[in-house]
Amino acid sequence: MGVVYKLKNEVVDFILREKRDGPSLSCRQLAMVTGEKFFIKVSKSSINTIIKNASLSSAVGRRSSSEGSGKKFHIPVFKKTQISEEMRKAGLKVDTKLSPEVPVHGGQPKKQYSSADGVSKQQLFPASFQDHVFQLRMKREQERGALYEGMGFIFLKAAQWDLFDASILGSLFGRAQCGTTPKTSLPLHFDMLCDIWFYLKLSGAKDISQIGQFCPHGAWVFNTLNYQPLDPSLLDGTKFAMPPLHLLMEYVNEKEYLFEEIGRFQIHLEDGTILTMDPQLVSLWREDVPREFSSPMNKAMAMLSHCLISNNRPLIFLGPLGGQLGRDIYTMMAAAEGFAGKMMTKIIAFNHYNDQIAEFTAIPKKKRFFIAGIWPGQKEFPAFTQEAFLGAPNPFYNRWLDKEGCFIELNPAIFSSALEEAFGKNVPLKAVAVFDKEGSEPRLVVLANQIDSKAESLLEAFFLRWPNLDKGAAGSMLHGNAAEEVKESYEHEKGQICEWGDRQDAFDIYRDFGERLNSYCQRHFFSRQREGRDLTSMISKYYNIPGHCMAQDKVVSVYLRVPPSYPFLEDLKAAVQRLNESAVTDPVGRNLLINII
Repeated sequence: MGVVYKLKNEVVDFILREKRDGPSLSCRQLAMVTGEKFFIKVSKSSINTIIKNASLSSAVGRRSSSEGSGKKFHIPVFKKTQISEEMRKAGLKVDTKLSPEVPVHGGQPKKQYSSADGVSKQQLFPASFQDHVFQLRMKREQERGALYEGMGFIFLKAAQWDLFDASILGSLFGRAQCGTTPKTSLPLHFDMLCDIWFYLKLSGAKDISQIGQFCPHGAWVFNTLNYQPLDPSLLDGTKFAMPPLHLLMEYVNEKEYLFEEIGRFQIHLEDGTILTMDPQLVSLWREDVPREFSSPMNKAMAMLSHCLISNNRPLIFLGPLGGQLGRDIYTMMAAAEGFAGKMMTKIIAFNHYNDQIAEFTAIPKKKRFFIAGIWPGQKEFPAFTQEAFLGAPNPFYNRWLDKEGCFIELNPAIFSSALEEAFGKNVPLKAVAVFDKEGSEPRLVVLANQIDSKAESLLEAFFLRWPNLDKGAAGSMLHGNAAEEVKESYEHEKGQICEWGDRQDAFDIYRDFGERLNSYCQRHFFSRQREGRDLTSMISKYYNIPGHCMAQDKVVSVYLRVPPSYPFLEDLKAAVQRLNESAVTDPVGRNLLINII
């Protein structure tokens, strides 16, 4: 009998959900899927015990074939290829007439296809890999749900998620309404209703009585992702008392602090080495960190905690700027592995004026997991990709990003040797080369110290963080192509902040807050936009775009549906790329990803 008492409830729930969705899945398949998702080893007997206790098990024994007992036995093509190659190496004659499927002139053997979740396609899907991709795309189309107006306001919502842990408007108006009474006297979901009303106001609503004209609207969706949809009548009965002057002044002072940004992190090691990373943890830097990669304090501290200090999420970064990787990236790997003298002792956060904002010294001494992307422009790349391939190309499909490609696992010896040469210690690593398609040149190498993880799992994690390969803002900035547009964006915002900061009109609170969020979007997402940067213009051009929204286990997916001959498509595409690689997460940690349809 399988031992199940050690499995967490979320693991058991996942197994039961997968079995209900796919009754034909065997215990072996469920064990593989579960192990891949939770990075644990689950036995077939444990799976069988769980589904039997839930009365989901099917009859024991080998299932009868629908084709009868006369089905012809055959050896799979990939196995024939393997046997033939071994016979050739042994000097034995291979009769290719008996195996016409085996390549004769050095061609590639047929591939074992793999799905995005790391389970072999032949195990779960009887059709071809392309059929599998088609089925997933059809499922996504069905799950998109209704079309909502104003879904483009997701850019402003992304700014809110980056900047604040809680609703700043809900706090302000809640205190204004409660006074000295407990906040429990507020209506249910008051914070969400405040944010919904904020977006409806920006969309043109004058008073609560007009909410019927703004349904369905994206504000009702992206403000309530973790709850059941709210009935618009809740907003109809809510009153928003205007804040008194002293609360308004608190808001003016507080927003200046909340919008302050971190410019860089200094990582100090035991032997005195100092590494510099940007607060978005894009890469390592020898010179000044470009303002392109600044980050608001709330987001920067969260990423620092999750990815470096506690490392409950892997550090997923890109190879550093320059023609070669240099010593810094190997030093970071050594620090992650906890080499002697390379333990992290403290991390200091600075703003753009080189003022120290915070210092962290309570850093656990432990191994940290990382995933690094190595680009073709780096000097060592040809040597990396000329290493021995560990198997044939495998296709993969990322269901959240709707991207196809293929990968080949590499012999990681060249990376391990570089670490050993620099620090006298070898480290087991895993390396995967990524291609647009079979036969093309490699696009990048993904390197990780999670050697027990499947290649598909590493690629899924990497592309959730860096979905654009080298086409996005991070890639262009690392190649020195985006400095001017970033400078223009900051100079434009600098003049507007001074003007907005002087406002003291309580009735203008929505507009002021909207303009500050729009300013953030200009700097971090829409830096290519040269004209019409004011909030009114941005609403008409981008934020009022309709679309769909659905929340999944790891991702909040938004699909913006642009009209035919949309004149701002290229700028919108650039903004979407930048947002997708900015590590925007909702309050429960799901990545926000936007697609244009």
